Amino acid sequence: MPGRLSRVEIAKARTAKGRGRWGQDTYDVELISGTQSWWDSSGTQRRSLSSFELACSAPVGSRHFATVADRDAFIAASFSELELEPVEPPEVWHEEPSLCAALGEELVDVEFVEDYFRLLWADDYLAVYANVAIIESERRRDQSDAEFAARLCSLVGRRLVAVDEVLDRGLVLTFEGPIELEVSLRDAAEGVVDAAEHSSKDLWSRGSLWLVGEPPFER
Repeated sequence: MPGRLSRVEIAKARTAKGRGRWGQDTYDVELISGTQSWWDSSGTQRRSLSSFELACSAPVGSRHFATVADRDAFIAASFSELELEPVEPPEVWHEEPSLCAALGEELVDVEFVEDYFRLLWADDYLAVYANVAIIESERRRDQSDAEFAARLCSLVGRRLVAVDEVLDRGLVLTFEGPIELEVSLRDAAEGVVDAAEHSSKDLWSRGSLWLVGEPPFER
């Protein structure tokens, strides 16, 4: 059973390709520009952020920068040789948030690990470190609720039907029921930096990291 896709939009454009020498090795290199957009619950407020990627062949992978100038400075400091050809017109595509890979899948287990928990699917997991609430039949339970752990475990066997990042709510997972799991991307216990982390079970195919208070979810 497929799930509903996230309302988050991720658009990317490949603008240049080439090869370059970094240290003792030579790599395939691509320059990629990206724009990610979010909406609030009402669908009336939108915010977009741009990023600029330097993608290198394995084992280096990708690095992301807030501005073209930051990327150019890194390239100048890192590559002793680099030949790039513009991609005209740029190659444009859209991506889904990595956690959408679990849409339509049943939750297999919930693991409690000291001061955080993990949601486990067959091929993916989500570790949650920030403040979180379960919303069911218009009742909201946060982690201080005596029934929170039991209601969280009740998600096992339910399919994930939606993944959203909502400006005024944070990361919202909707399971059959419907039951929502709302992970704050603004608030967490003192000293907590990571809000949540998604990864495929093989630890490299796909993944995402959400930081507490990172734009567009500034405190």
